Amino acid sequence: NLIRYLRRLFKEDLTQYLINRFKLGTSTYWKGSTMFWQIDERMNIHAGKIMLYDSDTGRRCKHPFNHIQWAHSVAKWKDFRLDQCFFGLHQINTHEAKSICIVESEKTAVLMTALIPNVIWLASGGMNLSIENFRPLKQFKLILFPDVGVEDRNGKTPYQKWQDKASLLETLGYTVSVSSVLENKAMIQQREKGYDLA
Repeated sequence: NLIRYLRRLFKEDLTQYLINRFKLGTSTYWKGSTMFWQIDERMNIHAGKIMLYDSDTGRRCKHPFNHIQWAHSVAKWKDFRLDQCFFGLHQINTHEAKSICIVESEKTAVLMTALIPNVIWLASGGMNLSIENFRPLKQFKLILFPDVGVEDRNGKTPYQKWQDKASLLETLGYTVSVSSVLENKAMIQQREKGYDLA
């Protein structure tokens, strides 16, 4: 379904390029669901996330339940230990760019690669941004694009949480900034729905 949506937005050659670049797959778990492989800089697969999208709107299917599943859960791999990496991390060895932009959603990373191709787009996939996950990115200029949102129970928005992470990364020698473009433009309804760059 996601690939059908991409074909509605882009020409076939660009859609095929995005499929190949991000190694997008299709799962049979839900008819038309997308497989997002988390592949590291050494081409090791860390995980496969299965998500279902609406082919007309490109939005994730959340009704009657949130359609997200993991390949290792579906396959029932015994003794599997989930050790996530950024979605799209494998690109850092094959695509020349001085800057890396990090968003939350895998779909957004794919779309932004088509729209702004002169940087490498990665997605955190909703995982917490652990310092360990950033280690392969130390030589790059990093720009973080958090989703907009409302304050959590600790009184922090996604933007504030990612700012805290950026400050910590700076103390460790990373060159990192947090984009305020969404934070400055989002209206309250968009915050409540958790809009992102896409």
